[in-house]
Amino acid sequence: MTEERKPDPEVERKPEPPIGRKPDPKADAERQLRLAMASEAKRDRDTRDKIQKGFYGCVTIFVLIFLVALFFW
Repeated sequence: MTEERKPDPEVERKPEPPIGRKPDPKADAERQLRLAMASEAKRDRDTRDKIQKGFYGCVTIFVLIFLVALFFW
């Protein structure tokens, strides 16, 4: 009745260096830089999506007001 625990995919695990080798500081710095750049790119993409939604929302309201004015005046 023992259950095997599956690793949580949400938890990021840092790969351990092989025994007898020191971790490469350059590779570690590059990995951290890539993670930071990916995080910043996601934030920028989210901001652009919000701006685009707002723009299309304003255009839709303008078109609806124009159509109401066209039909009822």
